[in-house]
Amino acid sequence: MRLDPRSAIRPAGAALVCSLAFAGCSAEVNVGGGSEASGDELAGEIRSDYADQTGIELPGLTCEGVKENVGARFSCSGHNARGVQLEVSGKVTDTEGDGFDYSWHVSKAIAPGVLYERALRIVFCAKSSFLLHNLSLCC
Repeated sequence: MRLDPRSAIRPAGAALVCSLAFAGCSAEVNVGGGSEASGDELAGEIRSDYADQTGIELPGLTCEGVKENVGARFSCSGHNARGVQLEVSGKVTDTEGDGFDYSWHVSKAIAPGVLYERALRIVFCAKSSFLLHNLSLCC
């Protein structure tokens, strides 16, 4: 059986995207009467939301603070527990009382090469009747 590597590109790409666990959410933060949320407050909320949605911890995330103005934008950067480098973008969507609502999403993800190798191994092994023990991938 001859395996055409091109036939593995689409499924491998799909497997990789699924493994990155992109996320997004809407949330509320209480700024305690101030007019700005600290980056630490935002990072804590987003870490919790991300883990709830994906089942993957987001231990290394830092965010800039944001003013309590509808439309104000903020960004965060860090990595998840699988080593995927993430950039998160967010925007204040509503203000109320001592807090505001905001939405966020993963705007960029850079995965380590080992994730590509694993996805390709899965596809190659699924497409062939034997396990490829010595498969190596170079980028």
